[in-house]
Amino acid sequence: MNCKILRPRAVSPAVFTGLLAVGMTILATLFGPTHAAAEPAVLPLPGEIAAAQGVMAAELQLARGDTAAGLRAYLAVLQRYPEAGLAIRVTQLAAAGDLPSVMLPAAQRWAALAPTDAAAGRAVLEAQLRLGQWPAVAKALERRVSTTPVAQQGEALDAALLWLSEQNESVAAAQVAAQMAARWPQRAEGWAGLAQVASGAGLVPAARAALVRLVSLRPLNAEEDFFRVRLLAAEGDFAAALAALGPPLTDEALGKRVLRAQLLVSAQDLPAARALLKEMLEAPRLRVFALRLLAGMELQAQRFDEAARLYGELEAVSSKEPDGTLGLAAVAEARGDLDAALLRYLRVQRGPSALASQLMVWRLRRQRGQPQVAAADFDHFLAENPDFRAEGLSNRATWLVRQGAVAEGLALLDAAAGAYPEHRGVLQARANALEAAGRTTESLRWYAAAAAARRWDPEALNNYAYQLAVVGRQLPLAERLARQATAARPVAAYWDTLGWVLFRRGQTAEARVWLEKALARQSEPEIAAHLGEVLWAMGQKAQAEAIWRAGLIGAEPEALRELRATALRVAGLSL
Repeated sequence: MNCKILRPRAVSPAVFTGLLAVGMTILATLFGPTHAAAEPAVLPLPGEIAAAQGVMAAELQLARGDTAAGLRAYLAVLQRYPEAGLAIRVTQLAAAGDLPSVMLPAAQRWAALAPTDAAAGRAVLEAQLRLGQWPAVAKALERRVSTTPVAQQGEALDAALLWLSEQNESVAAAQVAAQMAARWPQRAEGWAGLAQVASGAGLVPAARAALVRLVSLRPLNAEEDFFRVRLLAAEGDFAAALAALGPPLTDEALGKRVLRAQLLVSAQDLPAARALLKEMLEAPRLRVFALRLLAGMELQAQRFDEAARLYGELEAVSSKEPDGTLGLAAVAEARGDLDAALLRYLRVQRGPSALASQLMVWRLRRQRGQPQVAAADFDHFLAENPDFRAEGLSNRATWLVRQGAVAEGLALLDAAAGAYPEHRGVLQARANALEAAGRTTESLRWYAAAAAARRWDPEALNNYAYQLAVVGRQLPLAERLARQATAARPVAAYWDTLGWVLFRRGQTAEARVWLEKALARQSEPEIAAHLGEVLWAMGQKAQAEAIWRAGLIGAEPEALRELRATALRVAGLSL
């Protein structure tokens, strides 16, 4: 099982005085012996007082938003006053605060204080994965399997790979899984587990290769064969995936029907997709899925009345989920009714969709000329939902930078990086803002360091390659990194990077191939901007303009900035 790292709510300034009052009682309980109620009170020892003061100081820093400083202060208390309960709390806080450099020593102290606590050992491994120290994790898991009796080694290997499949640091987990499968090459559990872990990390070629090795040991079971079909879909080979599913059956399993519908939509066979989804509306267990997909198709086609009807029905039949509400908000925004959109987005303030919804509220309020209200309300939301804070600050700043408010966005990211100095999303957004501010050397320095530290991570390689292409530096290196990334994770964004690098190197014909492939897989304005520029350079101006204009359809306004700037810069077109 995965180590469940829960987020203990940071203490707010309003209750800090009360926390101080009870702090001594809490810390006496935490560090001292338990006394019967009838016994006289025992005065706290000097060490307990110092520990209590350290904990209170750390909590105050967390309440003020000084996440990194608060967590390091907590670690200092733990190092001076080692106690299992405190070690658990520091581990949990550091995990939630995206500070694995604090999480690891805290978890190691927890494991030393409670050597029989399996959760402590899992927390150590999770922290090492977060830090990219996957060889250490592989060594520990291999030792665990090797010391298991031979008759149970298959089960132990399967359990280790199941744990890896549950980790958020999925690419590092995939490196461990690959090493373990290679360590026991005749164990089917290793290759089956590697296929799952690699797929979860988006490393589809590695997952397919693992299935090939698995087939050499034994036939695939029904679940694994269906997984093979899903891998074909993940690679974008929709025709092959549909062929592998075979003709639809009246008693077809729910999973196959769902995948079939998704494949038809992805393959742009919209009439067949609509027909199947309307059939699925009659199946109670599939109704919500069918409504969601149908409504999205209608919104994409700008059939707003039908999209609103379907989203309204979705909201009625699935009132506990926000999909219908968010869909109605998107329809209202597409129609230009910002007041109705705002009211809908405001209703989603809890759950996984809350951050995206409240970011839309912030954006709409800014567009309506209420920047102060927008900032105050969004800051309040983040204070009430600290788990969203790092991502929320990063996304808000990124939107500002894209809108040209570079100084404002960079200032926000500077503060976020101070609070979350190891959060990759925050740091990457800051590197992008530095580039937008003309501080290119600083930006590239971060991307280079990230790629050097995570040579096994296609995302780090792709991002560095793209930044090099943007500024036109070290293009041979950029091409090598981009080809490595696309080989490991063949997705539209990486194909776009490779195509853009090749174009910057003057290899226009091959650039076109990759960019057309990217746009066919994923209709994104940025990809359309790149492909249009390549076509214009090749003299195919009418086709370039058509690509640019098609890229405008159905995209968010902020996503169109680069496309419009490209058309204006390259062709003098105002789109």
